[in-house]
Amino acid sequence: MEFNHSAAITSIQHLTAVNTEGLGYDEAIVRETLAVAQADQLAAPKNQEEFQKFIVQKCSDSMQRYTYMRLIDPKHFKNFFVREFDSNLLLVLCTTLNEQVFQNEAFNNATEQEFIATFLAAIFESP
Repeated sequence: MEFNHSAAITSIQHLTAVNTEGLGYDEAIVRETLAVAQADQLAAPKNQEEFQKFIVQKCSDSMQRYTYMRLIDPKHFKNFFVREFDSNLLLVLCTTLNEQVFQNEAFNNATEQEFIATFLAAIFESP
């Protein structure tokens, strides 16, 4: 199956709407974007280590990383950013946000910028 970049963008836009408008997202496209097997569960990470492992080891590009980040309710980040934040992870995340939002007209909008502000606030509030 060929990767459908346009469908992945649409799916991320729907992920944004999950919390703001109560809409769902296309799980098949998200699984394809993240290269997650059907048997694997799509769920928010339980802790910072699980989040870091998935972002760094499982996700091979910024589209995958951003898709994974958008699957997580922004309020949930405060629940697992409770330890000192790894500087290498911060660089990976900043690069992801830059590539997928600030340099991407499809996502550079108020909703995605609000997500980034909420996400960064959770990091800044961590020890």
